[in-house]
Amino acid sequence: MNETLRKVVFCLLMCFMKCVECCMKQVNRNALVFVAVYGTPFCPAACGAFTLAFANLGRVAWISMVGDFLMGIGKVLISLVSTGIFGLILFAAPYNTSVSTPAFILVIIFILSWGVASVFMTVYECAIDTVFMCFLIDEDNNKGGKMLGHKDLLTLIDETANSPAAK
Repeated sequence: MNETLRKVVFCLLMCFMKCVECCMKQVNRNALVFVAVYGTPFCPAACGAFTLAFANLGRVAWISMVGDFLMGIGKVLISLVSTGIFGLILFAAPYNTSVSTPAFILVIIFILSWGVASVFMTVYECAIDTVFMCFLIDEDNNKGGKMLGHKDLLTLIDETANSPAAK
């Protein structure tokens, strides 16, 4: 087999496996919310969560894009602010004469704060997914009746559903 063809095939396989991994990650998160809400076993919960998410694919895509954007902004801001504060401390009175190359220290601080921000934002992302899935479950169970979600959330959903962009 040609070396270039082999590389292309393996690249396509890696891309496919990455897609499968992303899908399974989302299905697992949603299934765990389903297990927590209904108390059903994992596999039926995964099927139910997938069905509910697939029925609301536009909303899932929208919340995923907005969530990823906010996670990226949060990681950058947390890292920059942490590095900036440490830089101000580093250039303050007792430390400014003892450090010869502050750039290296600031790069290390940025990398460490990026790691901490990533862990924190992963927890925040899980919370967003959980609240969203609980809203979808509430909407699915109480479609014609009184929904149990917060009034502000229900108002926001009604406004976006009736907007010209949603039609």
